[in-house]
Amino acid sequence: MRCDPTAIARPENIDSSKNSCTVPTLASGDVHVTIDVIDINSANCHATSVDLKSSFRDLRRDLQTGVAPLHFKDLTCFLSRLRKCILKSCSAQFDCGTVTAIMGPSGAGKSTLLDYLGQRIHILRSHSIKLSGSIYLGCTPMTPSLFRARCAYVPQHDALWSTLTVREHFLFCIAFLDGCYKQERPVVSKVIQVLGLASCADTMVGGPLVKGCSGGQQRRTSIGIEILSRPEVLLLDEPTTGLDAVAALNIVRLLRYLANSERITVVNTIHQPSSYIWEEFDNVLLLSTGQVAYAGSPHDALAHMLKLGHAPEHNSINPADYLLALVCIDFDDPAHPEETAKTRLDLIIAAWADETQPPLESPRNYVGVSGAATSLRVYRATFLITRRMIIAIVKDPVQLRARLLMTLAFALFFGTMNFNIRHSQKNVLNWLVIAIFEGGYLPMLSILLIPSFFVDAHVVGKEISNGLYGVTPYWLANCLLQCTCSSLFSFSFLTPVFLLTHQSSFIGFCIAACAVIFSVILYDGVACFFGLCCTNYVFGMGLCSTVIVTQWLFNGFFVSLPNMPSWMRWLHWCSPMKYVHEILLIATFKFYGFGTCRMWEPCFNTQSSNPFEDPASGIEILRSLGTRVGGYPDYKVDDTDVSQHLAILLLFILLFRLAFLATCRQLLLA
Repeated sequence: MRCDPTAIARPENIDSSKNSCTVPTLASGDVHVTIDVIDINSANCHATSVDLKSSFRDLRRDLQTGVAPLHFKDLTCFLSRLRKCILKSCSAQFDCGTVTAIMGPSGAGKSTLLDYLGQRIHILRSHSIKLSGSIYLGCTPMTPSLFRARCAYVPQHDALWSTLTVREHFLFCIAFLDGCYKQERPVVSKVIQVLGLASCADTMVGGPLVKGCSGGQQRRTSIGIEILSRPEVLLLDEPTTGLDAVAALNIVRLLRYLANSERITVVNTIHQPSSYIWEEFDNVLLLSTGQVAYAGSPHDALAHMLKLGHAPEHNSINPADYLLALVCIDFDDPAHPEETAKTRLDLIIAAWADETQPPLESPRNYVGVSGAATSLRVYRATFLITRRMIIAIVKDPVQLRARLLMTLAFALFFGTMNFNIRHSQKNVLNWLVIAIFEGGYLPMLSILLIPSFFVDAHVVGKEISNGLYGVTPYWLANCLLQCTCSSLFSFSFLTPVFLLTHQSSFIGFCIAACAVIFSVILYDGVACFFGLCCTNYVFGMGLCSTVIVTQWLFNGFFVSLPNMPSWMRWLHWCSPMKYVHEILLIATFKFYGFGTCRMWEPCFNTQSSNPFEDPASGIEILRSLGTRVGGYPDYKVDDTDVSQHLAILLLFILLFRLAFLATCRQLLLA
């Protein structure tokens, strides 16, 4: 039944004696609406009072504003690389308050059609697919911004925060819509009850690294997040895939309930529904080879095929199975060898094209219900995203707990191993190694961010595409949180190492802390960049670790600059590790004395005329190591060098963060 708000203006529904008009049944169930009018003669009903006897909560909203149908015409998708037509002149209309199933064999174009309807144009064009045709929501041409405001898309694979509970997902979704986070929301409790999630409302959703809800519960959570934004159109890509028969049936019944009660247009792709699920659909769109073979009520599908001479062998067969077998061209029917599958399909498609199809509605002045998704102020959205990230990270076993535990364990082990080392010239090389590991260990742990970030990027991309917030608030929240975590990890590592190795200079500790914090922030950004760019997190971890090790090798200690091939020397100056290492050498040597040289022991006090009697300062030791550390003989250490090096590291951080922002805009906002 089409949801037609103009029905109240039709003359046959007007009772001139009572100055009122009656609207026919709008959905399954008895709904009787009487609306008083002002001007009968003009055949326009202006509602002044409404008497609703309905279980549908938002019927008043529908009568006042109207819910527009989703219709499309002549949709064509051509894969130029393979010169193959994925969709060919597909046309249909999906009315409000109905559940439509898009069916077809593998490769029929179901997902492509749903991506096109969901304005996921960037995915199609990334595969060199040329698009044509028109999509309308009422009388308004569909655009990505219109889709984000008034529609919602649920992907096949659930994109959820694994360490957040079901209730927290819903609470943050509402917070992004109205800009205020509250622990108690009546609408959230109602949605949890409707979706049947009361038993797992306070359970973590779960993921690859965290156990949590079942697949059916995760799918219902994904649907609940989208319906909280009160969309007019809800698109779902194979919502029953991977679920058992009972869970799949419950999902479809839930969709039907939402369509009837909320007047939502529900469109979903489905591979092979059971007979019970088949009965829940209001309409079926049958695709094969990118063309429409049937579009209409599932109860009329077999009758239509019977007119074409195709009848099932027995009445107990699942209609969905029979229709899929008819339009599948991969196998011929051995019972009818004279009729190939391709010929049979061509006849079915041609017969449907020749059917007298009702024309698409002419543009009508629908006033669509504006979506609840609004653009929050940047600072407000940043605060909400940061709060959610903190909750997620605290519960994450890898991002915080494992990384912090590994940091503390290695710091204690490394500090204990060097506990007996004192500041003397024979231990200069030991102090060089300490400085190198102080600057190189924590950046290597940054690669642990990639698996979690790889999963989270899909969630963020879905939320940005649905218009909950923009890229900039997410980028700012990511920067703020990583700066905080980097400081925590740096102090957790440096404090035990400095205490166990008897480095008592507070100024030296502060300088080392600045260098290590900057390096961790920098390489956390590098890890996020690779986690976002790479399609496989294992490849991203390998690539990121290769970059970090390469920059570590070019820090000037392992191979001095004069000994590097001339064509590789630019890597030395472009390596952030060079500047981190030199700052740590300043913190390690400048504020300590290293005594005099002793016979038969290494002597680094080459600046003194009598190194066996004159004690060497840390500055003198560093200057004697000029060719090893700085790569040039006149290397000198002073406070200006520290500030300059920190400024260079800050520049590297800004460059990688801006590159990360640009990548987010390219991949998440598209």
